[in-house]
Amino acid sequence: LKVLYSTESMNRQRKTSKLVSRHIPSAPSRILDAPDLLDDYYLNLLSWSDTNILAVALSQTVYLWNATSGDIQELCTVEGGADAHISSVSW
Repeated sequence: LKVLYSTESMNRQRKTSKLVSRHIPSAPSRILDAPDLLDDYYLNLLSWSDTNILAVALSQTVYLWNATSGDIQELCTVEGGADAHISSVSW
């Protein structure tokens, strides 16, 4: 038989693992202005990619912010009436 779970091995792992503390700054490193960000719980207006690019939907326009270089690009704008807006962005 093969042992799949043992409380003894779990106790050994807990004793050998070390707590790693890290410094979390209290002040933000950057502040991005987002004047047309809609305040709605059901909208998904931010998406961070694995290549360090943030997509932000502001009203009818999607912007891309490169966190490495600080560059901002306008990706697209949707056409529609005054009530039209982007409801979700995702990579």
